[in-house]
Amino acid sequence: MNNQYNTFLMNQFANAAVPMQTPLHHALQAGVGADAMQNGVGGIVLTERCVTGHLVIRLKGDLLAASSMMLSVCGVPLPYRLSYLGMPLDATLNTLAWMSPDEWRLCCPVDRAFDLEQRLLAELSALPGLSPAIVNNTGGFTIIDLSGKDAKNLLKKSTGYDVREQNFPVGKVVNTTFAKASVTLLRTGEEQWQLWLRRSFAEYVWLWLQHSAKEYGLRII
Repeated sequence: MNNQYNTFLMNQFANAAVPMQTPLHHALQAGVGADAMQNGVGGIVLTERCVTGHLVIRLKGDLLAASSMMLSVCGVPLPYRLSYLGMPLDATLNTLAWMSPDEWRLCCPVDRAFDLEQRLLAELSALPGLSPAIVNNTGGFTIIDLSGKDAKNLLKKSTGYDVREQNFPVGKVVNTTFAKASVTLLRTGEEQWQLWLRRSFAEYVWLWLQHSAKEYGLRII
């Protein structure tokens, strides 16, 4: 742990010998994925991502300078203007989502999360007028990729948020409800979406997705 900035940091995954499992690692076992496999191909594709780093970042002040610094450290700028809408999110590397006026969430490879947390805290704290706060929520969330030609149709019957093109372009992020669960919904491409959700909601949402996708055909990869 390090209290250089009067903040305690802890590497949650310091022991590489301890296996990391997502909350849905059993999804194709014990019947949890049985319904899906009745329809091997179709308009919906589901994937649960491997364990991913989640850093919640709170910032106020010179966001332009913060954005430049984030670009140099993480490879992605800090989105803080509506002009960022329409930019595809690179779901394979680091994703920086604008959650509220002064809050962002960085999703990154889990083996880089602790190093990024330390470096970002140090470099953001060094910028004049910024008082950053970073919370490492790695392990508390999971990510489900939802894609396919019928992905939007599935969303329309799962969430009350307007997912039409004119309201939800590529690059947009919202906190909303999915069935009865709270999720963060991202549009990462024309037919690609992501659901960021708490571990405690994972199996409920997974089973809902399977049931809702039956009419379109479902493939799990």
